[in-house]
Amino acid sequence: MMTYDFTSAENKVIIHINQGLILGDYNNDRTRMLAKTFVSKEMLFDSQVSVDNEVAEMRDLDQ
Repeated sequence: MMTYDFTSAENKVIIHINQGLILGDYNNDRTRMLAKTFVSKEMLFDSQVSVDNEVAEMRDLDQ
């Protein structure tokens, strides 16, 4: 299951999946998201991995 965050940057979204992150854009009413970049977990810095792990833990609690 994926989770997503609407960033403070206008029309940007971060989608968290088990394999890594998808970075992209969404339209103004948030009905469509456009994936632009995939970043695998292996490409993340250690500090980014810890944040992604926290998101994964929160996602698992919701299930």
